[in-house]
Amino acid sequence: MPLLTYSLLRLAVLGGCWALLLWAGLNPLLAVVAAALLAWGISYVAMPGPRDAAATWLAERHARRTAGVPALSARARQDAADEDALVAAQDAAEGPWGFGEAGGTGEAADGKVDRVDDRVDRVDRVVHVDDQLEQAEPAQHVEPVDDGRDGGSATGQSASPRPSSTP
Repeated sequence: MPLLTYSLLRLAVLGGCWALLLWAGLNPLLAVVAAALLAWGISYVAMPGPRDAAATWLAERHARRTAGVPALSARARQDAADEDALVAAQDAAEGPWGFGEAGGTGEAADGKVDRVDDRVDRVDRVVHVDDQLEQAEPAQHVEPVDDGRDGGSATGQSASPRPSSTP
């Protein structure tokens, strides 16, 4: 198996680089990182034969596994083609802005225009409700009153509210 051979050769180069860097007095963690970079460079330059053999073996294995197996069934391919044609026809009818070829409201765009109109109506209703809330009279301000029944709370106010005379 060429893949196993190439992998073992690369591990041997990595181990050799790591041992040399440790022997040179490099920190073991830094030596691992440096050895990985060196082993990658060495295996790329010095081992094109085993690398190509491993890549060829992997490609042949993939071809054997997928030989005779269609990616999609005939019905699925036909469905995909029909869907692509439908999407292309819709895109051509809607134009670049989605409202017909000339930017007007042609037949193909009527559904989109209706949806946009519905959204605008909903926004108008929300804005209208907000306007009504702003125009409504403000709520009457309620101040708590100290009636002496709270047992000396820290604020000096009781929990029972009484309307104040000032808004």
